Amino acid sequence: MLSLNVSSFFSQRLSAQSDKTDSIMERLSTGLRINRSSDDAAGATIAETMRSQVEGAQQAGRNIQDALNIVKIGEDGVTGLMPIIDRMKELAVKAANSTNTQADKDAIQNEADELRGLFAQAYFTAKDFRIALDGKDNADRVLNFQVGPNAGDLVQVDYNPLRNILGPMVINMYGYDDLYNSPYQELLAGYMPQPIPKPNDPVPPPPLGPVTPPGTTWAQYFPKQVSMNGTSTDTDNTMKFLDQNKTALLGQVTYLGAIANRLEHTADRLSSFEIDITDSLSKIRDVDMAHEVTQLSKSQVIQQSAQAMLSQANARPQQVIDLLRSSR
Repeated sequence: MLSLNVSSFFSQRLSAQSDKTDSIMERLSTGLRINRSSDDAAGATIAETMRSQVEGAQQAGRNIQDALNIVKIGEDGVTGLMPIIDRMKELAVKAANSTNTQADKDAIQNEADELRGLFAQAYFTAKDFRIALDGKDNADRVLNFQVGPNAGDLVQVDYNPLRNILGPMVINMYGYDDLYNSPYQELLAGYMPQPIPKPNDPVPPPPLGPVTPPGTTWAQYFPKQVSMNGTSTDTDNTMKFLDQNKTALLGQVTYLGAIANRLEHTADRLSSFEIDITDSLSKIRDVDMAHEVTQLSKSQVIQQSAQAMLSQANARPQQVIDLLRSSR
C-alpha cells in the first residue's frame, strides 16, 4: 500500500509539473504572458481595453493625415488666389492712370476678364476634394474629422465662410449678365431662386428677394465690380472691391492654417499617447522572456527528477518480488 501511495504521489507531481512546463512553453512561443483570461483575469480585461485604444489611436492617426490633406488643399487653393488678386489690383492701378488710351484700357480689361475665370474654376474645383462649396446645404461644407480613439475626439472644419466669400466674389467679378452667359452659370444655383432667373428678370420684392427699387433686374442688381475700362470712379471702386475680398480670403487662409496646425499638434499628441499606452500594454500582456526561460529550466529539472523518482517507486515492487523468488 505504501508503494502505491508513493507511486501515486510522484505521478501526480509529474503531471502537475508537466502542465506547468507546457504553460511556460506556451508563453515563450506566443510571447504573451496572458494567453487566456484564466492566466490573469483582471490583467486580461485591462489589456483588452488598452489594445482597443491602441488600434483606435492608429486609425485616428490615419484620419488626421487625411484631414490634413483636405485642409491643406483648401489652404493652398485659397493662397493660390492671392497672386491673381494682386495682378488684378496691379491692372486696376495701371488702368487708373490718365496716360492710357481707351484701347489700352480695353486691353487691360480683357486680361482682367481672363483672370476672373480662375476664381470661378477654384469655386468648382474645390468639390473634387470633398469641399463642396456649391449648393445650398450647409452641412455639406462642415467636415468632422475623428482624430482620437474615443467619442468626441473631433476636429470640425467649416467651409461655409469660404463659400460665402468666394461665391459672391465671383458673381460680382463677372456681373450677373456675364456669369449667366458663361460656362460657370451653375454657380448661381447656390445663391438664386430656382430656376435660375434670367439677367433681365425683375428682382422679386421681399421676402423672396432683396429690397430694391421696383423694376430692378438681376443684371442691374449685380453689376460687374471689376471694371477697368470705364471712369476713374469705376477703377477706384474696383481697387476697393479687390482689397476687401483679399482681406476676406486672407482670413480664411489664417483659419485653415490654424486648423492645419491644430491637426499637426493633435497628431504629435496622439503619437505620444500611442507609444505610452503600447508600453503599458506590453508590461501587462507581454512575457518576461528571461524570467520564463529561467522558470522553464527549473520546471524541466523538477520534471526530470519526478520522472526519476516515479521510476524508482515503480521499481520497488518488482524488487520485492525478485527478492521473494530468490529466497525459495
